Amino acid sequence: MEILVKNNEQKSGLSAKYPRRTMLKWGGAAVLVAAGAGFGPTLFRNRQIFRRTELLMGSFGEIQIVHDDAVKATALLDQAFAEARRIEMLMSRFQTDSDIGRINLHAQTEAVVISAETAAVLQRALHWSKVTEGRFDPAIGHLSKLWNLEDESPVPEKSQLELLASQSFFKDIKLENNSNSQTVSFLSSEMQLDLGGIAKGYAVDQVAAVLQNSGIEQALINFGGDLMALGGRDESKAWRVGIKDPNKPEKISQVLNLRNQAVATSGNYEQFRRSENGELLSHHLIDPQSARPGRLKFHGLSVIGSNCMDTDALATGLFFQDRSQAQQLLEDFTTGFSTIRLG
Repeated sequence: MEILVKNNEQKSGLSAKYPRRTMLKWGGAAVLVAAGAGFGPTLFRNRQIFRRTELLMGSFGEIQIVHDDAVKATALLDQAFAEARRIEMLMSRFQTDSDIGRINLHAQTEAVVISAETAAVLQRALHWSKVTEGRFDPAIGHLSKLWNLEDESPVPEKSQLELLASQSFFKDIKLENNSNSQTVSFLSSEMQLDLGGIAKGYAVDQVAAVLQNSGIEQALINFGGDLMALGGRDESKAWRVGIKDPNKPEKISQVLNLRNQAVATSGNYEQFRRSENGELLSHHLIDPQSARPGRLKFHGLSVIGSNCMDTDALATGLFFQDRSQAQQLLEDFTTGFSTIRLG
C-alpha cells in the first residue's frame, strides 16, 4: 500500500527504496493508495498531519495522525508503533520464541501455553475458517513454505500437492481456553500455524485503540494493505483511499471515502514468481482446496468493514469464492461489510 502525501506534511521514518527481491521477503500486497491524504488549506483547527513509515510485519507500516503539537505527535507515533511491534513479536511465525513460533515447534508433541491475546485472535481465525469452509485456514504454513517466493525453489510435485489439498488443517488445531491458561496442540503432523492473514488486521485495530485512548480522533493506519481510518482527515472530509488498478498499477480504479472504517485487500499480482519464459509459477495466495496458488478471472479483492481483523481474514477467505457465495457469507456473518473485486 502506498500513501501519497502533500509536500507540507510532517514526515519521519523510512524513505529508502528496496530491491524487489528483498520486498518479496517482507511481503504485503501494495494495492491501496491514499488519494489526497494530505491536509487541505483549511484543516480543522489548523492541525497538521504527522506521518511515519517503518518496516513492520513483513511490509511497510504507515501511520498518519492529525495533531497540533509536533512533540506530542511524535510520542504518540512512538507509542503506536511500539504496540504494533509488541503484537508482531507475540504472533510472528518467524520468531521461535513467539507464541506462534513455540506452537509450531512443540504443538505436535505437547500442549503449548499461549497468551490470552493470541488465543483470542486464533479463536477468531478458527471462526472464519469454519465459516469460509477452509478457504481461510491459519494452519497452511507448510503449504506457504512449499510455494516459496523468496528463492529459486522448485515448484512442488503434483503428488505432494494432492496429499495436502482439501485437508482443512484448521480442524486439527486444538485450542483450549481454561480459567487460568490457554493451550494449543496439533492433531496432525503436516501443520504449521500462520496468523499472517488475521494478526496484521488485529494489530491495526489495536493501534487504533491505543490512539483513541490517547485522545486521537483522526488517523489513518496502514499496515501493508490492511487499513483503518479514524474519523476524517478534517472535520468535514473523509480520508480518501484509492484502490489501484491491478492491470495498470500506476492508475487508480476507484476512490473510497472512509470515516471510521477498515479496509483489507488481497491480490495475486503484487507478490509472485515467474519462470524464465514468463509463465506464472506462484503467488502468495494459496487456495487450501487445491493446495495451489489460486487462478481466478479477477486479481484482487477488497473488503470494507467496521474492524480490520475481520476484513483481513475475509479478504483471504472470500478470495476464492464466487460473488454470490461471498455476498451470502457477508449477509449471514457480518453487519455492513462489503467487497470490491479488482481486475
